[in-house]
Order: sequence, then structure tokens, then C-alpha cells
Amino acid sequence: MITTARFCRVIAAVSLIATALLSVLWVLLRPTGADQLAAIEAAGPLALVSGLAFAMAQLPFLIGMLGVAVLTRHGAPWLTIVGGSIAFLGGFCHAVMGGFQLGSVMMAADTAHRDVYVALLASPPPPALMVLMMAGTIGTALGLVLIGAGLMRAGVGGRWIPYALWAFVLVEFAGTSVTSWASLASGLLYLAAFVGLAIAVWQSPLSAWMPREAVLGRRVVREGVGV
Repeated sequence: MITTARFCRVIAAVSLIATALLSVLWVLLRPTGADQLAAIEAAGPLALVSGLAFAMAQLPFLIGMLGVAVLTRHGAPWLTIVGGSIAFLGGFCHAVMGGFQLGSVMMAADTAHRDVYVALLASPPPPALMVLMMAGTIGTALGLVLIGAGLMRAGVGGRWIPYALWAFVLVEFAGTSVTSWASLASGLLYLAAFVGLAIAVWQSPLSAWMPREAVLGRRVVREGVGV
């Protein structure tokens, strides 16, 4: 049981670090410009690296959120259930959108059919894709807000981490429409918050990663009761 708990703790901490690094890499390398395909083509291999980083960041994000939920499940059960579920949904939908981003990289490489792809991207997306896009954005934003509230209520990690998560949501989903520096600021906030979460997970007691029955059983044996 102790070995399993230690393994889960390590995987959760590593996943949070991986999420932060891959997400920052995506922000730093993602092509920007009015002409999306032209910007991707101009970025060259960096556009592919950015798309891969975004897609690959979603799996450790899901694992990391499960790890955080383990630590907050007793101190803030409802916030953990609701926030964790919404964040999980957001991460899954973002993984689907990662595939769409990689598809855009392939479109940019096919210059012979550029006009067709430009018209396709300019047209309204299918309803299913629109739902996934909205669920990914709203789910991630709302999920992180609730996760931050759960961290504060449960007293897990540094007191600054929830504020960093809330600031990230505000800057990323509101500030990017005001200034281009918002992307860099949101990336730094995201990196700081997730590194802080990884440290909190790494330093958490192994008992937090074990079922209550197992923890109580170990206490009974240690105290010599019922043996």
C-alpha cells in the first residue's frame, strides 16, 4: 500500500511539472497573426512543436488534477468533485482541440490547396466542434477556479497558489484581448501555480494517498490494538 501511494504521489507531481512546461512551450512557440495558415507556415517546425506541446500537455493535466483532488477530497469534498470533474472535462476537450491544431499545421504545409483551407477555417465550425471548443475553454477556466477554491478551503499548498490560478484564468481569458503581453504573463502564472502544486503534492504525507481504512488499520497495528 505504501509503495502504491508513493508511486501515485510521484506520478501526480511529475505530471503537474510536465503540464506546466509543455503549456509554457506551447505559449512561447504558437504562431500568431491575422492569417492563421500563413503564420503557421512562417513559423516552420516550431508550429508543429507548439501543437504537439499543447496536445501532449492534456494527459499530464488530467493526471495532475486527479492528484490535486486526492489532497483536497477530505477538506473540500464538493469543490473537489465539481471542480475536478469540470477541469477533467476541459482537459479532455482541449486534447481534441490539440488534434485540430495539428491538423492546421498539415493544412499550412499544403500550399497547393491554401485557398480551400482558408475558406474552410473562415466558415463556422460544425456544432460538435463548437461544443468541444466551448467545453474546453469554459471547463478549464471554471475548473481551475473551483480547484483554487478547494485548495484554499482544504489548506493544501501555499496560500498564494489559488490566487495564482485565479489570476491565470483572468489574464488568459480576458487579458489576451487587451495586450499581447498577456500571453506571457498568463504563461508565467500557470508555470508558477503548477510548480507550486507539484511541490505541495511532493511534500504531502503518504497517508493522504491511502484509503482511510488502510491508514486506520496501520494505526491500530502500531498501537497494538486488535492484534
